[in-house]
Amino acid sequence: LLHKYDAYNGIDHNEFIQQNVPPWSISDDTCGPQPDPPADFSMFFAAVFSTSDERGARFRHLLRGAAPLAWLPRLVAMASTRWAFFIEEESVIPPSLAEEEGE
Repeated sequence: LLHKYDAYNGIDHNEFIQQNVPPWSISDDTCGPQPDPPADFSMFFAAVFSTSDERGARFRHLLRGAAPLAWLPRLVAMASTRWAFFIEEESVIPPSLAEEEGE
């Protein structure tokens, strides 16, 4: 008759996906489904690949906000965005890169 669903059960989770049931519609045993969220939620993660030389440092500086028309500051202003710079690994880390990492 009645089946109690478990959010941590893989079979139940697959059934929710197949029936296109949003996660906020699943009750937590209080008194019915939760209301729809007030706004759509989205989050972006931007991975920016760079080099460890002076040219890469200048580009990273611009993307951090020194150039207000750069795409990364504008993306952060428009949506909830997390970002990180990924730099090629070298045997010796330049001192300027170590200072930049500390910021």
